[in-house]
Amino acid sequence: MYPLKLKSVLKDIIWGGTALSENFAKGTPGQKIAEAWVLTLREDGENIIENGKFEGKKLSEVIGGSTEFPLLIKLIDARDKLSVQVHPDDNYAKKEGLPAGKTEMWYILDAAPGAKLVYGMKKDTFLSDDMIRQAANNGTLEDHMNFVNVKKGDVFFIPAGLVHAIGEGILIAEVQQNSNTTYRMYDYNRKDKDGNTRELHLEKALEVINKDLPNSECGAQITEQGSFFTTKLLCKCDYFCTELLELHGGKHTLTSEKMVFALCLSGNGYFIHNGEKYNFTKGDSYLFPKEIGGFCAESDGCELLIATE
Repeated sequence: MYPLKLKSVLKDIIWGGTALSENFAKGTPGQKIAEAWVLTLREDGENIIENGKFEGKKLSEVIGGSTEFPLLIKLIDARDKLSVQVHPDDNYAKKEGLPAGKTEMWYILDAAPGAKLVYGMKKDTFLSDDMIRQAANNGTLEDHMNFVNVKKGDVFFIPAGLVHAIGEGILIAEVQQNSNTTYRMYDYNRKDKDGNTRELHLEKALEVINKDLPNSECGAQITEQGSFFTTKLLCKCDYFCTELLELHGGKHTLTSEKMVFALCLSGNGYFIHNGEKYNFTKGDSYLFPKEIGGFCAESDGCELLIATE
């Protein structure tokens, strides 16, 4: 086994822009891409290996099936705002016959001036389920949402049950449970590319909303610092741990008993494993199966998003 370079799965959704094709080498220049699934092993999208003896094979052919694969990791370009939505937890997902709930985190890669996102509901107003239904139906649901200004480098933890929405002009790296279950509460009466109003799931959303969840974002915390590197903890929960590794003119060794995922957010360099070098540049993603053990990252200057289950 060796470091596996992954080809992203690209998704065209009505709110997407061109930042991923223009700045992260996804697709073709100028292509509209809402999401690039940089780590995925699912029936609705699966990475292809781009290097070594497994080149051209699906990820499942190399490491096994998708039943217990823990993570889904995306780059998200919100040219327009996303729907107001909420995700189920594991217990509700099991009741619905789904393999997992959906807890996630966002690392803000870029944000237009004045960009905002929805992070929970306002705490100073009581809303019954009937009041939420009425607000969703008459287009005033946003009046009851908690809006937060965002900037590059911000971190947000989105547990299952938290009402949320990405605003326009925001580029995000998202680490989440391997689930794509979203219950839309409100979508601005938008229509899809075929002219159909997008489906809402208000009743299911009302069953899973946790109105008491906090309205505060996480903060990146420096956990280790050396002459040539800085490691920042972005988010740690029951489902994943996400860190930012900044390298500046040196190398750093990473070890884990679990699989490790790495996404280059800026710069370039190479990974070293068993004496072999594996080049990476901005937008490249690698999976390091747990059998690999330790490996090094070396660069004159780069940022790597590192995620483990």
